[in-house]
Amino acid sequence: MADTDTIDTRKVKVANLSTAESGRGVARLSDALMTALGLKEGEVIEIIGQRATAARALRPYEEDEKLDIIRLDGLQRANAGVGAADF
Repeated sequence: MADTDTIDTRKVKVANLSTAESGRGVARLSDALMTALGLKEGEVIEIIGQRATAARALRPYEEDEKLDIIRLDGLQRANAGVGAADF
């Protein structure tokens, strides 16, 4: 993870991850969002809702490329204390 002096944050809408990818510890983000945050695919990110959790950042599903969302599975959403459509 980056030095704490250089960490960037963004507020994004939470969406459901495909059930086929549940339990893998991944989050899907747009390429634009990953670029804005200085992330490369596979890097670990901290997701902060009511609580914090971690995931590996992956490129978005093709249909999500222009959306400013983060896709998380049910366990990650529960760990972060957020639901689908929360920010």
